[in-house]
Amino acid sequence: MEITDTKSGHSHGNLTAAHGNLTAAVGIATIEGLGPIGGNAHSAEEYLEIDRTLLIASIIKRLSETLQ
Repeated sequence: MEITDTKSGHSHGNLTAAHGNLTAAVGIATIEGLGPIGGNAHSAEEYLEIDRTLLIASIIKRLSETLQ
């Protein structure tokens, strides 16, 4: 996804993980910190904390229900 500031025309380039500061800077409502918790990213030992991931999923579900 490419984000462009419609006022200045400045492009913020292609976004990947944890670039909420760029979307917030152009006025897009942004919530960060709702990604999965784990460790050893991009390795054979990568893992997720399942209980924490389920909690975050339920928070995201409740947030989305309030927006409808």
